[in-house]
Amino acid sequence: MTTRSNHRQTFPIDGFENDFMLELMLFEQVTNAKAISDSIKSGAFDVEVALMNPKTVFTEDIVRLATFKAIVSMETKSMVTKTLHSEIIFNASPKTNINEAFRRFGAGPESTEILVARVCDKKKEKGEVETISSSSSSSSSS
Repeated sequence: MTTRSNHRQTFPIDGFENDFMLELMLFEQVTNAKAISDSIKSGAFDVEVALMNPKTVFTEDIVRLATFKAIVSMETKSMVTKTLHSEIIFNASPKTNINEAFRRFGAGPESTEILVARVCDKKKEKGEVETISSSSSSSSSS
């Protein structure tokens, strides 16, 4: 995967500024979307992320709101999906069908652009955001 530095943004989560932050990274010219998706699904990918379709996510506000809703669901133990990051994709959709949400807002196996969303728990993961970037760089050179 390739990325440019201006395609990486970090946001505080309203109401959870002291606990969580959202990191968004846009990757372009992706040629291994299926392999990345398969490694996340199998648990081989060591960092939990949401792989989203940037063609259906028109603004970062959609991801920020979906992330807020996902964190609230996690905190109140009312998540619909199994993980916080899959809950983000689910909450990006105006509908309540999980499969439809993933089909529309998740990155597919043929995706050439991927918006990566990652929620960082500030208490548990200090400094780990830099690890994501360096592991992505080393993966793209393989």
